[in-house]
Amino acid sequence: MAEIFLSGLIERLDDKQTTTAQDTVANQGSLFSTQRRYDFVAGVRDHLTAIASISGSEAVLNAVSAYIGRKLGKSIYTFTALLLLQEDLTDAGEEFLEFARIAKSALRRLGGEYAAWVDAIDSPDSPQITFPEIPDQTLAWPPIETLEFAQGKLIRAGEESDILPPLKTATFNIATIVLPQSDLELFAFQTATLESRRTGLLRRKTWVVRKSRAQARRRVESLSDDVTLEMVRIPAGTFVMGSPYHEPKRFDNEEPHQVSVPQFFMSRYPITQTQWRAVVAMPQVNQSLAPDPSSFKGDDWPVENVSWQDAVEFCQRLSAHTKRTYRLPSEAEWEYACRAGTTTPFHFGPTLTQEVANYDASQTYNGGPKGQSSDGTTSVDQFGVANAFGLCDMHGNVWEWCQNYWHDSYKGAPTDGSAWTDGGVSDVRILRGGSWLNSPVLCRSARRINFNLVVRDYVIGFRVVSEPPRSLQ
Repeated sequence: MAEIFLSGLIERLDDKQTTTAQDTVANQGSLFSTQRRYDFVAGVRDHLTAIASISGSEAVLNAVSAYIGRKLGKSIYTFTALLLLQEDLTDAGEEFLEFARIAKSALRRLGGEYAAWVDAIDSPDSPQITFPEIPDQTLAWPPIETLEFAQGKLIRAGEESDILPPLKTATFNIATIVLPQSDLELFAFQTATLESRRTGLLRRKTWVVRKSRAQARRRVESLSDDVTLEMVRIPAGTFVMGSPYHEPKRFDNEEPHQVSVPQFFMSRYPITQTQWRAVVAMPQVNQSLAPDPSSFKGDDWPVENVSWQDAVEFCQRLSAHTKRTYRLPSEAEWEYACRAGTTTPFHFGPTLTQEVANYDASQTYNGGPKGQSSDGTTSVDQFGVANAFGLCDMHGNVWEWCQNYWHDSYKGAPTDGSAWTDGGVSDVRILRGGSWLNSPVLCRSARRINFNLVVRDYVIGFRVVSEPPRSLQ
């Protein structure tokens, strides 16, 4: 109190506002004297109220109101009672109502719902409340009950050992997952994004390819002395499979739904004709394979004219050769890998141009530029760009086989990224990605078509996937 009086923050009121010494002595038994003798210097109270926190102000107001309630013998545990200034409290004297005035000022400065609450209380229509007397506190306690409990004792080893159960020996096996030494390498590549700009006096829209550098990890598989297969690591993730309802020219069987996909590896490019020949030379598993089925010739051109059954035989021979499990991607894996975190119709953006993909550019999509129709497949690294995962040729060039049976919709489809191989039509399988012969609307990330698993065509190729290597010992 001495520090407060000496702080300079308060001042003594003039004689008209102070009490006499006799008044002070006469009121020593009450909480406060009849009138204030000291008050804050002008502006101090407003400043302190303004900088007080909401929680701090509320705690002080509630604590003071509870104290006053006990002094009055009434159940005033919030400032609502004092703020209302009910007649029930007028017999308590002016000293208690002064707290209500200060509280109102504090709440108004807090603003928002606090200020609105005070305004509502000051309204002529504010509710009337009554305050019951605080009951005798001794009656608030419940009768004492007797509890029964067991007593425990903590002992040191060796003491009273006769009460401890004898030790037993158990034999068990320990299972561990052993990850082989990593054979992954970091590689760099360029990604491409299509951006629209308006140029010239007529502000015509043009599309610009914005390229940037990125990195990913891959495993390089040896197929023969001079032929390799690049398998890119695709990180686990969750995405919305299918097309959003506002996507132009979408199909009804592309219903958007969320799917979580575990980590896997996918070939960086569609399987090339060189890679095809290397695997065809490996021992047969279930069926023979034509060594050179493609209509458009080129070592680094994608192999085409292969059926779903041909692609499966390729995977089986490759698995036997590498001692790893290779297979066709599930439909969810393919779309997740293609999108690489994007939600646009193509991983390049809202449209396609002939600068980034091989397709029938005489047909346009979503404001894209018109170009020339394509005469056939091109080299898998023709454009020198990839998506954010490092995969190339995901749009156009050749359709790519997936494991899934054909279903007319995604209703009931797995949400864990696995292949949907129950129900549906088992001899009809799904293809993804579009081809050199197709319009851009068929090359979208979400577009899905179907063919019989024995069909071979010069627009159909494939790429392979494998799971992360691990062994259980």
